[in-house]
Amino acid sequence: MYTNRLKESSVIFFVLIIVFFTLTACGNHGTKPNFTDSVTKGADENSRQDIVEDKDQLLINPDDVRILATIDKFKTAIKTPDLQLLKEIIHPNGLYSMTYFTDGRDPNVGIHVDKEKLREDLVLESTDGYLGITLPSMGFRNNDDLQTDIPIQRSEFLQQFSLNIDWQSLNEVDFKNSLDALYQKLLQIIVNNNKDIAQVFALKDDYYAFTKSSAIFDPYTELTGNWAVFHKEGQEFKLVSVIELT
Repeated sequence: MYTNRLKESSVIFFVLIIVFFTLTACGNHGTKPNFTDSVTKGADENSRQDIVEDKDQLLINPDDVRILATIDKFKTAIKTPDLQLLKEIIHPNGLYSMTYFTDGRDPNVGIHVDKEKLREDLVLESTDGYLGITLPSMGFRNNDDLQTDIPIQRSEFLQQFSLNIDWQSLNEVDFKNSLDALYQKLLQIIVNNNKDIAQVFALKDDYYAFTKSSAIFDPYTELTGNWAVFHKEGQEFKLVSVIELT
C-alpha cells in the first residue's frame, strides 16, 4: 500500500512539473503588458503633437502678431482712457481724424492732431481749435466681440490696393479735400468681406486698416462704422488716422 501511494505521489508531482513548465513557456511567447512601453508611446505621441504645434507657430506672420498687439493697445487706450498709452502708438507726424456724414446731413470734418497736444479726455482737437472724433465714444471700445481673435484679411487685390494718401507728407488742407475720395476707397475695401465684424485689411505699402463697419448697396450705397489706419514703421505699427462714418 505504501508503495502504491508513493507511485501516485510521484505521478502527481511529475504532472505538476510538466504543467508549470508548459505555462512558463506559453507566458514567455505571449504579449505581456508593458507600462514602460505605454509611457514611451504616449511621450512619442506628445512629441509629434508638439512638433506639429511648433510648425504651426512658425507659420504665423510676425506682422500679424505686432498689428494685433498694437490694436489691443489702441482699444485699451480709448477705453480707459489712457493718454500715454495712446501716444505710444500714434505716428510721430500726428493723427488725422475724419468724421464723414454719409447722408450729407452735416459738413464732413477732417483735422490733423499734434501728437504732443492730445487732450487728456481724448477728444481730438486741431491746433486751431476744430474738434474731431471723441475717441472714447468710438464703437471699438464697447463691443464684446473685439475681445476675441480679430481676422486679418489678405488677397492679391488688397496687396495692391492703396488709399492714395501720403500720410507722411500730408497736410490738413489736403486731407480735408480728400475725404470724399477716402470714403470711396473704404467702400472698395469693405466689399472684400462685407461683414459687421471687427477685422483688419492688409493693404499696399504696409498699411493696415482696422474696422468694424458694414455697407449696403441697395437701394443706395452707404458705409457706416469705424476705422483706424496703421502704418508699419520698422518693427512697429503706428496709428495715422481714425475715421468715423455715420
